[in-house]
Amino acid sequence: AAPNAGDGIVIEAGTSGSSGILIGANALAGDPDDEERNIISGNLGAGVRSSGGTPVRISGNYIGTNAAGTAAIGNGDSGVVGAGGTSLEVGISTAGGGIGIGNLISGNTGTGDAGVKITGTTSARIRGNIIGLNAAGTGAIPNPSGIVTSAVQTFIGEAGVQNLNIISGNIAEGIAFLPGSAGSGASNNYIGTNLAGTAAIGNASGVSIGTNQITIGNSGANIISGNLSNAINIGPGGSNANITRNVIGYRPDGTTPLPNGGNGIEVTSSVSLTTVDVSIGGGASEFENRFYVRRSSGSDPLRNAILLIQEPGNQPVVRISVSGNSIDSDGLGIDLRLTGDAVNTVRLNDEDDADSDGPNQFTNYPVITSADASVPSISGSFNGIPNFLHSVHFYKSDSCDSATRRIGQVYLGFGLIGTDANGDTTFTKSAPFPAVFEAGDWITATATGWDAAYFGTSEFSDCFQATGAAGLQVTELVPASIPAGSLDFELKAQGSGFSFGDQIRWNGTPLTTNYTSENELRAMISSATIGSTKGFADIDVVSTTPVDTSNVVIFVIARSSSDVDCDGTATAEDALLILEVLAGLATNATSCLSDATQTNGVSIEDVHWVRMEVAALVQPLPSFTP
Repeated sequence: AAPNAGDGIVIEAGTSGSSGILIGANALAGDPDDEERNIISGNLGAGVRSSGGTPVRISGNYIGTNAAGTAAIGNGDSGVVGAGGTSLEVGISTAGGGIGIGNLISGNTGTGDAGVKITGTTSARIRGNIIGLNAAGTGAIPNPSGIVTSAVQTFIGEAGVQNLNIISGNIAEGIAFLPGSAGSGASNNYIGTNLAGTAAIGNASGVSIGTNQITIGNSGANIISGNLSNAINIGPGGSNANITRNVIGYRPDGTTPLPNGGNGIEVTSSVSLTTVDVSIGGGASEFENRFYVRRSSGSDPLRNAILLIQEPGNQPVVRISVSGNSIDSDGLGIDLRLTGDAVNTVRLNDEDDADSDGPNQFTNYPVITSADASVPSISGSFNGIPNFLHSVHFYKSDSCDSATRRIGQVYLGFGLIGTDANGDTTFTKSAPFPAVFEAGDWITATATGWDAAYFGTSEFSDCFQATGAAGLQVTELVPASIPAGSLDFELKAQGSGFSFGDQIRWNGTPLTTNYTSENELRAMISSATIGSTKGFADIDVVSTTPVDTSNVVIFVIARSSSDVDCDGTATAEDALLILEVLAGLATNATSCLSDATQTNGVSIEDVHWVRMEVAALVQPLPSFTP
């Protein structure tokens, strides 16, 4: 080090340039090389401080390390500080006509600071960087924290391999969203792993949230694995967070374990600040978070996938919805607890769900009374607030313990229930299920209240072992929809239990079926079977040896984009209507006047397309409106 007394580079407020302000590599004439790199290290202040220049790009630099990127020569403050202005890009950028490369931001030593600290910059984007590791991504060169933001609309990572941040090896958390950073988010980051995502180089914790409107995941999965304690901490004030599509405790493949040292998601509250309306997962597989949570050693307490802790006398402050996830932990999948309660202890149901002084108001869990894989169906009962609506979400696991390990490894869908005047109801969930369960699988369920004042998910139910041999199951149709008037196409029915001789049925009529495997059957669907009118078809599978019938799955016959008068069928009248509208002789006030060719504009070409479709010379296109 040969330190400057303050920051290495300062971009003053009001600085501007016709193509922006660039610190580092631009890649405009090809791949960046080492000669474009700045080494910004050893300064007593920050490496780079942007106080308001617009727009600013910082790319391809080593900030806080030696020239080889193998050891720390830290700046005394954060590596990069965004202290004002807008459009700060740290790492990958598409501004100025080129794509930059990520920075190595490691080894910065300021107490309480970070590799990147955003304090006053709106719409900062941090993409494609290594933060807290060496240049090879194989060992730690820690910052105090990886990324810390207290500014609105800070976006960390983005879909696409080039935008992946590796945020690992830092002394505190990988990412911290502080008060003031509402509207920010993180997606497509490796948090706690090496560059390849195959080994742990943990931060103390993965992500911490202390403000509202934070999105974790959603547009691109974060891998939050290998950290020393919890993967995600949501503290007091962490309201309206949306946590979806993350992989917690696995490698990037989503199946090879790489656990964190603590819980998956831990939510806490305080007397003065509320934590409400947080959504973890969603009611469909595309929103799934995948949890693999284990204690580091046998002397540690069992770990929870999701832990909600609330101080007594402070209600309702924690309202968390949990659904549609894959949850595998050595402790409770969901643990609702007051401060001081015993660790990993089931909160037993109470009559009419009378207790309310606790996280999610200690919503009662469902009681499963049967799970028959041969039908298939799951039945049970529920007692809660009288005259109240809940959703019940179902899961299966390969093992379960009703005392200490109530989990849900595979999501099986949900149903709505309403209690009577006594708070009682029963339920049965029948096919279709998004996944197959078999005899011997362990079935669990959760309940979630459907009222703004009473919104939150229960702990998992007692484990119930399914009975009955699983019969024919259809879990997916490929394609699941096609426009009315389509030409012949091949339908794939995917599921389980299929055998040679089984037949796909279309509205009860058997089709000539080809057996592909025990998981797939195929049949050609003729244009005459599809028809020219939008609607639905019931698809199931039948077997004669042994006699068996699968669940029914709905196939959608969508409206053709050529059906511009919205009568359900594409005809020559639709072509005439387009001509009249283009000539100003007619109007169409409905939402059905569509772009028949799907080329972002209604023109004479749409007339020709409709005529060819009516003559069966082209394959119809689905409409973007119903």
